[in-house]
Amino acid sequence: QEAERRRQEAEAFTTLVKDLGSLLDLDKVLARLVVRAKGLTQADLAFVALEGPDGQTLTLRAQTGTSSTALHGLTLEKAEGVVGRVLETGAPLVSTEPAEGDAVARAEGAVTRVVVPILHEGTPFGILLVGRRTYLPFTASDVDILTRLADAAGLACHHTLLYERATSRAAALARLWQVGQALSRSLALRD
Repeated sequence: QEAERRRQEAEAFTTLVKDLGSLLDLDKVLARLVVRAKGLTQADLAFVALEGPDGQTLTLRAQTGTSSTALHGLTLEKAEGVVGRVLETGAPLVSTEPAEGDAVARAEGAVTRVVVPILHEGTPFGILLVGRRTYLPFTASDVDILTRLADAAGLACHHTLLYERATSRAAALARLWQVGQALSRSLALRD
C-alpha cells in the first residue's frame, strides 16, 4: 500500500511540475499548487501567500478547502508567528500547537499544519501552508512532498513573473511605437 501511495505521489508531482511549467498565469499556477498540495498530503486546507510589494507583508494569492473565499488578498505580517519563523529560517515547520500568530490557520480551525517556504535562489518570497482540522500529524514524507512542490512553485512563479514583466514591457513599447508613429504623421503633415 505504501508503494502504491508513493507511485501516486510521484505521478501527481510529475503532472503538477509539467502543468506549472506550461502555465504563464501566476494565479493559475498557484491555484493548481494548492489543490495538489492539499490532495497529496490529505490536508483539509491549503493556501499560498507571496511577498507583497512593500517587502514586509505576504498576500494570500490562492486557497482551497478554506471556509471563506474572502481570505483571498488578505495581508499577513512577514515577521509574525509561524510564517515569520519559516521565512526567517528558510526551512519547513510542522506545528501541532495552537495557531498563535497565524490568523488564517486559527480562523480556519487548523489543528496541525505544515508551512513551507517558497524560495527563489535560496531567498524565501512566499509560503505554502497546508492544515488539518483534526489532530493527525503530518509525516516526514508530507513535508518532503510539500518542499518539492514549493521548489517547483518557486521556479514557476519566477518564470511567470518574468513573462508578465516581458509582456508588460512589450505592451509599453507598442504604445510608444504608436505615439512615435502619430508624431511622425503629424510632423509630415506640417511639411
